[in-house]
Amino acid sequence: MSRKSKREIERDLEDLTDDDDAEEDPGPLIMNLTSIREPGETPTIEDSPHPELTVQSWPESRPEELKIAIPYTIVEPWCNEPTLSVHTCENVERYGMDIVPDGSHAPACELWDALDDEQLKEERRMREEEGEPIPELLLGY
Repeated sequence: MSRKSKREIERDLEDLTDDDDAEEDPGPLIMNLTSIREPGETPTIEDSPHPELTVQSWPESRPEELKIAIPYTIVEPWCNEPTLSVHTCENVERYGMDIVPDGSHAPACELWDALDDEQLKEERRMREEEGEPIPELLLGY
C-alpha cells in the first residue's frame, strides 16, 4: 500500500469539507418521551391522551407498546433548538418532569397542531415511503 502525498490528502480533506452537497439543517436532536406503555399492562389506543396521534412503536417486535407519533417536520420555534424533548401531555405530570420554559420541550400534540395542510400531506407521504405507522390524524391527507 502506497502512502498518499500531501496534496492528495489535502484534496481528500477538501472533498470532506465541501459544503456544496451539504444537506439542509436536519433540525434538533429529538428525545422521544411519548411512550404510553404501562408496566405490566397492554395499553389500548383509547388509553392514549391523543388517540388520533397514537401508533404502535414497533408492531413486529413490541406490539404491546404504543406511542404518540412525532412529526418529521419540526417548525418554529422548536426547529431552532439543538435538542428537543418531545413528550405526551400526561408524561410530564406522571414522571414529574421539570419543564424549563426555554423551548427545548414540547408535547407531541403541539408539534402536530403547528403543521399546515401541506406539511401534513408531506408527513403522510414520508411515513408511507418509510413504512412508518400512520396516525389516524393523517388518514385524510
